Amino acid sequence: MTTTRSGKKDAVSKLGYHPIDRILIASCAMSRVLIIVGLAVVVVGILWPWLVRIGLGRLPGDILIERENFSIYIPITTGLLFSILLSVMLWLLGR
Repeated sequence: MTTTRSGKKDAVSKLGYHPIDRILIASCAMSRVLIIVGLAVVVVGILWPWLVRIGLGRLPGDILIERENFSIYIPITTGLLFSILLSVMLWLLGR
């Protein structure tokens, strides 16, 4: 606890940060994560034509339903693969 000018005690964490400072630090970290994820989405979007050529997006387990005036594509396996890759990358960045 520290004392402010008015004489009131102010809560400070064990690390010496004020609670408001901790919120600001957390929001800066979250903004960095969002920027990195956004850049990763842009990179995948740019590389998508080449990724399709090697078969990514048409893996076994991806569902494609085509009718006369209707088609739907549900990339289950591709989504799982991207999730695993993103988890490994974020785990490596966090180490």
